[in-house]
Amino acid sequence: MGKAKLKEFQFECQRCGNCCNTIEGYTFLELAELFELSQKLKKSLKTLLEEYIEFREEPLKLKGKEYRFKFFTTKQKNGACVFLQSQKCSIYEFRPFQCRQFPFCNEILNNEKILKEIRKSCHGFGKGKKFTAEEIQQRLTLDNQFRLKVFKNSDFLNSLEIEKLINNIRSKIGKEGLTIDDLALQSIQTEILLKILDFYSQKFLNQELL
Repeated sequence: MGKAKLKEFQFECQRCGNCCNTIEGYTFLELAELFELSQKLKKSLKTLLEEYIEFREEPLKLKGKEYRFKFFTTKQKNGACVFLQSQKCSIYEFRPFQCRQFPFCNEILNNEKILKEIRKSCHGFGKGKKFTAEEIQQRLTLDNQFRLKVFKNSDFLNSLEIEKLINNIRSKIGKEGLTIDDLALQSIQTEILLKILDFYSQKFLNQELL
């Protein structure tokens, strides 16, 4: 699997929507973006998490140690981003950084095979501004900085120890001789997360956290 050379190329998004429904992977949102999206769409965080955004957790290995990686990502509907409507991005003007950054991310530009495949589906290559190797590297640096924010978000979410609180609830209910199903616990977890996010929202928007 060859490493792509960072040579100059032309690119300008054509709003074709192909990257929204043909490219595998997650569209990450760092926490400040989640709050900004709530404001722009004039929708509550609860509505966002119910209809548009997923809160996920996946194991991630770093230097031989397993890490609990928590993150927010756009939901998918029929294999496409939930914000894709009539083959157009319905939030294009305030779409997440990862979407605005495309295709300037390391997974694409540092992998010759992936870059070749994306060139076939994306209509933006060969159009618009010509980016020099130096400009491309600058964009990749921004990509790395964004990913660092996502990882810091995960550290913050881990620090809340929501799972520990949920386990305590399950234990206390069990001591009363009662049971509670996983769906109900998941609903409680979501409500706790929403209250915490509401509490911290303005601090994230003001860049006072992370």
